[in-house]
Amino acid sequence: MVSPYREVLPTTLVEDANEDAPLASIVVSGRTGQRGRDGADGAAGSGYGAHGQDGRDAGPAERGQDAGEIRLGLSDTDGLVILSGEQVSANGEQRPIRHSFVSVTSGFIELRALGGTGGHGGHGGVGGNGAGGRSGSDATRWSRGGDGGPGGDGGDGGNATSGADGGSGGAITVEVSDADTPLLMLVDHDVSGGEGGAPGRNGAGGAGGSGGRGGDSYSWTETESYTDSNGDHQTRSTYHSNPGGSRGPSGRQGRSGNARVSNGARGNRGRFEIRVATESGVKSYASRYDLRLVQFRHDSLNQDCVYEPGELARVFGIVVKNVGGMPTPAKDDLQLSLVAKGWVLPEPGELLCPPGLAPNVCHEMAGELTFRIKEFEPTSPGDPLEAEESILHRALLPSVHRAFADYQRLDALKAGAFVVRFPVRTSEVRNLRSLAAGDATRIKFTLVNQSRLALGARSDTKRVVRARIATAADSELDDEHVRFLVDGKEILPSEGWTFDIDVLGAGEEMALELALRVGDDAPEYRRYAGMLTLEIGRLDEPARPKTAQLRALDVRVARPFRTGECDLLLVVNHRTTREEVAAWEALASELAVSMAIWDLSLERHLDLEIPVADGKTLRDLIGRGSIAILDNEIDGSDGPTYPHAFLCPHQALRAAQTGIDIAYFGKGLALEQALVPVQGESVTHEVCRRYWLRFWAKPNARWLARRAAQFSERLAIENPEQRHIVVHRFEPRVISSFLWMKRWRVGTLETRRTLDTAEGALIRVALSDETLHDPAFAISPDATTALLLLLDFDAKLERLRKLGAGDSRDPLTIDRVVDLLLCDLADEVAAVFGAGSRIGRDQLGRLMPRLAALSASQLRAQFGTPLGDSLVRLASGLLFLAQSQIRLVEHIPPVRWTRRSPAVAAHIRDHIDEFLMIAFGAHNLKLMREQVRAGVKGLRFEHKVDGRGRSKPSRRDWALERFRQPLAAQHITSDVEVLTTPAGRVLAEAEYTAISDDKARQTIRRGALQVGAARAHDDLVV
Repeated sequence: MVSPYREVLPTTLVEDANEDAPLASIVVSGRTGQRGRDGADGAAGSGYGAHGQDGRDAGPAERGQDAGEIRLGLSDTDGLVILSGEQVSANGEQRPIRHSFVSVTSGFIELRALGGTGGHGGHGGVGGNGAGGRSGSDATRWSRGGDGGPGGDGGDGGNATSGADGGSGGAITVEVSDADTPLLMLVDHDVSGGEGGAPGRNGAGGAGGSGGRGGDSYSWTETESYTDSNGDHQTRSTYHSNPGGSRGPSGRQGRSGNARVSNGARGNRGRFEIRVATESGVKSYASRYDLRLVQFRHDSLNQDCVYEPGELARVFGIVVKNVGGMPTPAKDDLQLSLVAKGWVLPEPGELLCPPGLAPNVCHEMAGELTFRIKEFEPTSPGDPLEAEESILHRALLPSVHRAFADYQRLDALKAGAFVVRFPVRTSEVRNLRSLAAGDATRIKFTLVNQSRLALGARSDTKRVVRARIATAADSELDDEHVRFLVDGKEILPSEGWTFDIDVLGAGEEMALELALRVGDDAPEYRRYAGMLTLEIGRLDEPARPKTAQLRALDVRVARPFRTGECDLLLVVNHRTTREEVAAWEALASELAVSMAIWDLSLERHLDLEIPVADGKTLRDLIGRGSIAILDNEIDGSDGPTYPHAFLCPHQALRAAQTGIDIAYFGKGLALEQALVPVQGESVTHEVCRRYWLRFWAKPNARWLARRAAQFSERLAIENPEQRHIVVHRFEPRVISSFLWMKRWRVGTLETRRTLDTAEGALIRVALSDETLHDPAFAISPDATTALLLLLDFDAKLERLRKLGAGDSRDPLTIDRVVDLLLCDLADEVAAVFGAGSRIGRDQLGRLMPRLAALSASQLRAQFGTPLGDSLVRLASGLLFLAQSQIRLVEHIPPVRWTRRSPAVAAHIRDHIDEFLMIAFGAHNLKLMREQVRAGVKGLRFEHKVDGRGRSKPSRRDWALERFRQPLAAQHITSDVEVLTTPAGRVLAEAEYTAISDDKARQTIRRGALQVGAARAHDDLVV
């Protein structure tokens, strides 16, 4: 967060705007030269085999016209500026100049004698295309086909011409008297030569004509009769043909124009001359005078090396230089002043540069300029004031009210840089952010004198320095529940604690400390907010203080962890409000979930494997429960951090593998990396390859990667309910060789098992801190869905049993639990149906534990009640899901007897019957089957309707998408949605190493956070 005190102000000089309309405009610029004539395109060949005509060459471009001449006289008569003289146009036309205007503070006299732009070169003509050749004659019975005639040649392209040169700039002469040289500040002239013209483009050659088509062939058959050796009459046919002709040769492509063309040259610059009539004669100059700031110095008037708000500062040692071509006006002082901008408020007064400063001569000004730094008083807590600023200068010629452009540049801009700050600042306030009721914390901070003068009431400067801490306006706790402790005495926070500094030496620091205790009956998760105010005496009234800096401190009353079994552990922190906690508790109550609080800021760690009570770890106490982490930004021992950084990534994965579900609400972490185990058991397989005869052949990494993908696919088929990470390491070496045979050890495949495919044990709910801190989120459908996703399948069934115990329960909540049960079952069904090999019915029980848990759940309901309707919907959805996964061909014998899908569907139907029989009674089984079939029919119709107007999804894909809708929210991600395919679970060694290194850094970071939190506690606890 950017401190409200820090301001970075621009340091570039903003010049006076002289962009008004011209006071007068005299233009004698040359015109643009005519572009070269384009060459005519050649005509195409007009008869069989005729050649195309050549394109014509382009004509030359015209040179830009030279500019004319301006002879201008300037004079000033009692504030009336008179222009006289003569102008000669580029065409030689002479006209007098007669113009006058009243002197104003802006605008300029525009004098333009620009050379004309050179004409563009002409384009060469395109050559004509050659005509096609004559077709050959067709073959006859008596002659072969004739060949096609040759195509005509394409015509050559014409040559382009170069761009013409620009015209020369004209001549401008300005004549003034010695007394009127200030008027030269009004002149804006330009005598540049014209730009050269662009070159033309050579013409392309015409295409050669295609050769004529060869004549067609001719075939015929002759039949004759004869008597064979037996005396019988016979006939026989003889096939004859004459070949067709060949296609004629194509004509030659015409040559493109080959002229070497170029841009025209820029015209010569014209001449500008200033003639000044003096008592000793006329003097001529090539340019006007121009003033430039060379250097200067500045400091604060009290010389404490600190530029503080309200202080006077001086600018001295100003050196200027005439960088123009003539002396500055002989009778006019140049006025030097400061520019009011940003923090700089110039005091009245200016310096006068003496007149007649010769070209290339520097002058150091006597005297100094002063400015006051803008006042400032902080209105919100933050870092000390550190605002960058620069002192900007201006040089003005008063007689014509014009400032010199580019007066302050480069080094002169840098010389004016300074930083606005107060002489004293305070560090951040250090205190424990969370306290249990009845506990106390030290409050520590440090004052720093960043000037070179001593401060304090008894110092030579007599400037008081005072620190005061009192209750802030937004505090939720008051004197009833909070006390300050200073030297064994209690102080009411509303009255505040004040400390006056006697002497704080130059550059010295002073550490200050007091304590804060919350009462035994302080309400949980209410916040005490305090404000540290740092004051310093004013420059003109040292005993009268003003605010220099504000710092905030806050302490929240936290709930200590209470041991005991719970379904959900909610991890909160010092930024969690009472309203948030109440909303999460209300949600847990609604879902019949027992919840415990773990305050990370109070407990100082989130280690699941160290004892926290009676030798038991958090993992022991949670059992197969869940952890929800409110992952907003918090204050760590070394700066801002997030709660997820306190949870070891290896511990999180181990906990998820043992049945503890973890959800991150807020920033969270990347689940793809979290699912990659880098510790624990692994299996390594060597991969070898033998080459016969090809003794020169060597294995490559791509081949090993393909083997890894095949191996991952095989693991998924053999164990569809499991996920294995496969890491391939390419380490080729020859292990045996005989004659022309070589056997290579290509590398290794390392496998590590991660969470099962249908686990759903890691969840990330991506939220902004603002949304997370809104109590309305905790009772939103998304939060309810995420919390229910945390519960394992058995726990969801138990929630459904409790929620359906009375008719007063919210039917919407019951439906949400059913949706999530179907979501879990969809993951399990997809994993089993996704494997391609045949599987025995005895293995289905192992692969589908959730289905078995559903049929054995002993849920009971009455038909027509909210719970009963939900159970029917659950059974209908499960049956539709099973039927949708069977492909059409798998319904046909004998395929249906050999494939896995029909067997899995039959297994699911059996469990549905068992579930319905227990839930509604055996005597209602037939009725309930009918209700379930009706539900399946409704889902089929829903699929049909949903597919209209777009490419219709298959029923198989639609069913999985339909029942995974609780995971469809963009900000809710479960581990079942990542690493879904065998190919996605294959990693190269470099990828795996990067993930491993990142987790190692996370582990180191976690250790540093825990150590820092422990040290801060030891230092600050009372």
